[in-house]
Amino acid sequence: MSCLFLSTGVNAQSQVTVEGTVITKDTQEPLAGVNITVKNENRGTVTDTNGQYSISVADTDTLIFSFISFEKKEVPVNGRTTIDVVMKTDQIMAEEIIVVGYGTQKKSDLTGSVGSVAMENVEKLSGSNSADMLQGQVSGVSVSSGSGDPGSSPNVTIRGLGTIGNNDPLYIIDGVPGDISKVDPNNIESIDVLKDAASAAIYGSRASNGVIIVKTKRGTKDSGSTISFDAYTGIQSLDNKIDLANRQQYNTISQQMYNNAGLQPLAYTTGSGNYADTDWQDAFFDPGIEQKYNLSISGGTEDLTYTIAGGFYDQEGIATNTGHNKYNLRVNADYTNGKLKVGESFSYVRSNTQNMTGGSYGGGYGTIYQVMDMLPHTPVYDESNEGGYAGPPHPDMPKSSNPMATQELTTNESQSDFIQANVYGEYDILKNLTYELRFGANIDNGYLNYFAPTYYTSSIYKREVSYLSQQRSRNTETSIYTLLRYTNSFKDHDIEAMAGYSQERSIYKSSNASIDDLPSNEIRALSAGSGSASVSGSIFESTMRSQFGRLTYSYDSRYLFTGNIRRDGSSRFAESNRYGIFPSASVGWRISEESFFNFDNITNFKLRASLGKLGNQEIGNYQFIPTISAGSNYINYVLGEEQNIYNGAIITNFAATDIKWETTTSRNIGVDLSLYDDKIQFTADYYNNVTSDMLVNIPIPATSGSSAGPLTNGGEMETEGVEFSARYSEGNGPFTYNVRANISTSRNTVTKLGFKDEAFTGGYIEYGTHPTTRTVVGGEIARFYLYETDGLFQNAQEVQAHSSSSGLLQPNAAPGDVRFKDTNGDGVLNEDDKVYMGSAAPDFEYGLTFNANYQNFDLSVFVQGTYGNKMYNGTKFLTHRTDRNTNYSTELLDAWTPQNTDTDVPRNISGDPNGNARPSDRFLEDASYLRIKNLQLGYTLPDKLLGNSGVSKFRVYVSFENLATLTSYSGFDPSLNNFSLFRRGVDSGLYPLARTSMIGIQTQF
Repeated sequence: MSCLFLSTGVNAQSQVTVEGTVITKDTQEPLAGVNITVKNENRGTVTDTNGQYSISVADTDTLIFSFISFEKKEVPVNGRTTIDVVMKTDQIMAEEIIVVGYGTQKKSDLTGSVGSVAMENVEKLSGSNSADMLQGQVSGVSVSSGSGDPGSSPNVTIRGLGTIGNNDPLYIIDGVPGDISKVDPNNIESIDVLKDAASAAIYGSRASNGVIIVKTKRGTKDSGSTISFDAYTGIQSLDNKIDLANRQQYNTISQQMYNNAGLQPLAYTTGSGNYADTDWQDAFFDPGIEQKYNLSISGGTEDLTYTIAGGFYDQEGIATNTGHNKYNLRVNADYTNGKLKVGESFSYVRSNTQNMTGGSYGGGYGTIYQVMDMLPHTPVYDESNEGGYAGPPHPDMPKSSNPMATQELTTNESQSDFIQANVYGEYDILKNLTYELRFGANIDNGYLNYFAPTYYTSSIYKREVSYLSQQRSRNTETSIYTLLRYTNSFKDHDIEAMAGYSQERSIYKSSNASIDDLPSNEIRALSAGSGSASVSGSIFESTMRSQFGRLTYSYDSRYLFTGNIRRDGSSRFAESNRYGIFPSASVGWRISEESFFNFDNITNFKLRASLGKLGNQEIGNYQFIPTISAGSNYINYVLGEEQNIYNGAIITNFAATDIKWETTTSRNIGVDLSLYDDKIQFTADYYNNVTSDMLVNIPIPATSGSSAGPLTNGGEMETEGVEFSARYSEGNGPFTYNVRANISTSRNTVTKLGFKDEAFTGGYIEYGTHPTTRTVVGGEIARFYLYETDGLFQNAQEVQAHSSSSGLLQPNAAPGDVRFKDTNGDGVLNEDDKVYMGSAAPDFEYGLTFNANYQNFDLSVFVQGTYGNKMYNGTKFLTHRTDRNTNYSTELLDAWTPQNTDTDVPRNISGDPNGNARPSDRFLEDASYLRIKNLQLGYTLPDKLLGNSGVSKFRVYVSFENLATLTSYSGFDPSLNNFSLFRRGVDSGLYPLARTSMIGIQTQF
């Protein structure tokens, strides 16, 4: 280590301003972000993008220079005003350290498939849900929004769908299972993803869908105190609208429909009534404010380190009367005393959400559908109606529910108080033997409050008595693990052995109460109602007990081996099948370390291979015993002359005494390559996962008396894919930049389903009708299963020609109607003619991040997208139907007529006698997209401008989220994927994502 000191004399004990530049010894390049603190004092500064700094100190002080992966340096001032420092790489810290199960490993020694998130990229994204920020960051990790509701969590899968049940990964927060959505992104230090069995098997049955390990920020030894404050505020708005008819356009379409059907047009479409011309999308969607504030203090002494952070986040939804806010507090501390180290992590999160009333995810009629439905003739408000909202102004108009009334009058709020805490202790029993004990707890207290007041908009959509429902719940999850870790190195051998024991317990309790007919819309107390009342509650408990071990071995950093084994016992299975054993093994060969490898530009070349088994116990509790529900109003009996109410009971599920662990056998081969002193890094993996004994519910008839089919190990499936990731960095002079890219594929195939290869039908568009997906053996989960169209009939001859020996295939068709294919050639057009047409799973998905710095300016661009995925456009289905009188798409203005034959929009005819709106490829669209997810431009003030203000860093930036999307999908958003597994890719009126423009600051003191 070497330093160059240039000084000018000053008087002893006087205050001086010290300036200088910090560079690296290896490259002689400026080093930005170096922490410079005054020894034994809680003040300091950091170097700017040019490696320069300025700080006011006493001439007798000592400066401490510290930076990750570099050796710490202490430099006495000794009256000097200029101190330039050259920092030397810390060879131990320079190795990229990856967090793995119950420990860490050098990246160069990894034999499994592990991906790491570049936190410098994630830190530039907005929002409060850390799961959202995984999108496009790691190959093989798919993040898709089930809906854009404020506060909603995305669908996260690792290496695609591996089961027909729960596909959620396991989240480990600071060493214990937790919820990533409860961790503020500003508090995260690192995120590592365990993707194959070799890396995840140490977590056994919880790891079949992969593991995401989150490590939160902790203080640094001998660093003094650093105060950070970050804030941003922005405007969210609807990215695009659906082209719906205005009043005049609706009248034109409706009149054509009725004329073509030989019917008298509706009076309100032909008269001169004084009707409104409402744009219901403009009324329902409004720009909203998004804002976030974070304050933290961190630091440490030789023995104690700490971080205290707090934050507030608020998001006004773009849909009326929706929103989400969150308060968070985190305290992390570690203390070391000789051989003993103890620490804790504590966080508290309060979240409040005003939800969309009516939802938009199932097969029912969501509020967004209602927005599409509303006629422009109907005004939003009518003061003469109770509640102040309008209904249809003409008796012949459809009695659609006013979505503004539904959303603004109804209170539909949820609240959560979440506490996550864990404490740990480590003790070095011997030089190479360490004992660790850790206890963690997650406590989530939930509250749901739903109130529907009395109102009137039409004879159908009204409420004559108010209704109040409340639910309170508590979910308590505790875990404890204890382990011994042995590490040793001798000659060319490095070995680590670990053995441990863990126990987990989960208890969920809830109580629910509801009542109607409250005396006033202003009185919202359960005790105030005088109508029908209902009280219910539930309690569920599950436990798990595990033993686990791992052995890692390295010879001369060339030949690598890792072996894991875990034995899990779960209360969710009967005693005879309670335990499962899940082993894995992986090997690696660093060819670049061989003596025969003489390629100077290749700094690392490693081959990896792994094989292992993982378990899955993500099913409901008590499945191996029959459960009974009693006392609910809908199953009680009214008997006798006095009509007394007697408690009834039903079987809610049959006993599944023989169910056992669902098991996934995972195979992985990979290669890691680094070139030109790690300026270029490349990783590739191929994986194959086979899931056997898949836990599925077998469909049974409703006459069985049970509300759910029995659970059985009746399924098998295979998932395979490839993953690529690359990074390039360049840094010479004032301009530096880096590029990260990843791309991945995943394809699943169901190989067994039920006892007789039963089919699973789903993707219902409207109230359990119009199914769009089907899951069968030999195909993917939830493939689209639809009628195939063959253009439009152009004349009567074509209608007659579309026939068989049995007669016309479409007897109700006429010129301008859709022609559907008789795909099986049996001469009959029916459900058997539906064909499979792809799925919501993309052929591949990708992410690309570009970061650049020029002097004090910085630019970041993040692009992500998918290719080959399909989406069934439920809003198009809704607005193209002509069997109803709700609003229509403007595309129907281009409907087929004898004078307008060059179109793909079928004729407008009331009643739709040909069934043009049946589930078909008319509404199936390519949902591939490329999105500029984030663009951010920032400027950091030079130290000279900050002077002696006490501010060591001040950065201001502008940022844009969801800036632009290139897609052919005509709905709100191609990235929305729905929540239900069998409805993936079915857009049934999903809450759209917002485009956000914001400005923010980042400061340090």
